[in-house]
Amino acid sequence: MTKLDTALRWYQSEATAAVWQHMRSGSGAPLIVLPTGSGKSHVIAGLCHEARQWGGRVMVLAHRQELLTQNAEKVQALLLSKQRPRREPFVVRDASQVHMQMQHSRPDEPVGIYSAGLNHRNNENDIVCAGIQSVYNKAHQFGRRDVVIVDEAHLIPPDGDGMYQQFIRELQHVCPHAQLVGLTATPYRCGSGPLAGRGRMFGRVCYEVSTGRLIDEGYLCRLTNKTAIHQTDTSGIAVRGGEFVTSSMAAVFGHADEVEAACREVVLRTEARRSVLLFCSGVAHAEQVADRVKRFAGEEWVPVVTGGTPALERAAALSAFRSGGCRFLANCDVLTTGFDHPGIDCVAILRATKSPGLFAQIVGRGLRTSPDKTDCLVLDFGGNLGRHGPLDHPDYGRAEFKGNGNTSEELNGRGKRCPNCEGDVPVQSAECDDCGFVFPCKPKHGATADEDSSIIGDAEPVEWQVEGVIGLEHRKKNHEDAPPTLRVMYTCRPCGDDEPGNLGGQTFSEWVCFEHSGFAREKAETWWNERSDEPVPGTVADALVLFNSCRQPVRITVQPDGRWQRIVSVKFDGGWREEWATAAELEDLPF
Repeated sequence: MTKLDTALRWYQSEATAAVWQHMRSGSGAPLIVLPTGSGKSHVIAGLCHEARQWGGRVMVLAHRQELLTQNAEKVQALLLSKQRPRREPFVVRDASQVHMQMQHSRPDEPVGIYSAGLNHRNNENDIVCAGIQSVYNKAHQFGRRDVVIVDEAHLIPPDGDGMYQQFIRELQHVCPHAQLVGLTATPYRCGSGPLAGRGRMFGRVCYEVSTGRLIDEGYLCRLTNKTAIHQTDTSGIAVRGGEFVTSSMAAVFGHADEVEAACREVVLRTEARRSVLLFCSGVAHAEQVADRVKRFAGEEWVPVVTGGTPALERAAALSAFRSGGCRFLANCDVLTTGFDHPGIDCVAILRATKSPGLFAQIVGRGLRTSPDKTDCLVLDFGGNLGRHGPLDHPDYGRAEFKGNGNTSEELNGRGKRCPNCEGDVPVQSAECDDCGFVFPCKPKHGATADEDSSIIGDAEPVEWQVEGVIGLEHRKKNHEDAPPTLRVMYTCRPCGDDEPGNLGGQTFSEWVCFEHSGFAREKAETWWNERSDEPVPGTVADALVLFNSCRQPVRITVQPDGRWQRIVSVKFDGGWREEWATAAELEDLPF
């Protein structure tokens, strides 16, 4: 039994604050992106606690029983820790104590569970943690709900009439003011791209923290990746819809020689590992792998968990794996989400995927920290590390633009990054939906080759003398509900050219997002504070009123980066103002 930690970490507190800030100033439902193992259930608990502070009523939706009970336990523990002690202070000792309380939940208690599988049907509590399969057509039974929180939001289908869509649509009919909040570790779907954006269920990512930072700070376990000596050749596997065809992949990975070689290597490399989770390409393949690993390692039992495993058998296998009753566990398409076992110190991937989201979920099973492990070994037999890159890279999951912007592979990730507002933009978009940044055109076949961009290293920055600056309100075409941005246009001539109005000059633009939230708003505040002593405007209209009274730049330095230009520093009469972005951010730009 593990003691429940009710104190929120810094990034969990920041995430809850970002949600309320987005609801006040943003458009569309907010999405929180936190790596697997970083404690999304604590963020959910924090949101529920803060909602109750102002009398809010909350629904927390999940797709698995393990997730909804885990969320309910964390919420209940946090609420109990915040209560003022009565005659005898209640001390939360472990999760089982909390769960026993919730089995007898009353309407006057804060947290209830609604799940047919768990035989709980509490619908009157201020906070209800529910299985979507049990409530998708019962939204009217839960009364007023101010906030709906969806865990593992990447599982919501992009379109159609799925269970989540049905529940949310019916609830908003009963409670038009209800606000949707999503949490995920992977903000993109295979075949449809980013979860957040114009026309999608979630308006934008309101908060995100990188896997690398949480590893460095000790909140997540360090990963040790080793490409398998015996690499399975995936070049012959059929692809459909941007992903490997399951039957074709299973035939390749399930070949007797492949299974034999891979399993021998798994056993050899995991002699010092205590808890090894095996991801296989199909049901038959999982059974083959379990049989060979059992024989090569001399284990008494290597259980197999698949979608067809009976519930009691599955529960017994997972319980034994968590408690150390078995050292290896083989699975097929089951334990990629919602499975929490901090002791996993090796993830062996005996399959291939073109989905960065799926790969991140698989590797994420080993990210949780535990006193008994120093790192988690990732053994990759399917070329996935080479296909997707390091999990802690800031641009992990972003598609590489290949020219046509229309292939399914390019829609498997989160799209491309807007260099102005840091938002996710579909790969084929020519303009950022949020801030209006215009991406440079790609040359068509037969067009003149790009001779200005550097093949190796960064191009030299260029300094320009500013002749004039104008500010304009920019609105996204055909998206009247999108917040406007301030487009600042600098008319320049080369330094050393002393003839005003020389036609050899150039115009550069930047977009300032006063009416956005998150990183874009922070950049806008920095931009304004460098130019004016007035309070930072809340709207573009307010900024334009004061625009002409701001300090005007005399020179700008522009950094050529591929086929677009970025203003990296500005010189006013009193000196230079360096750019806000760090050098690392410049190097990580995908253009």
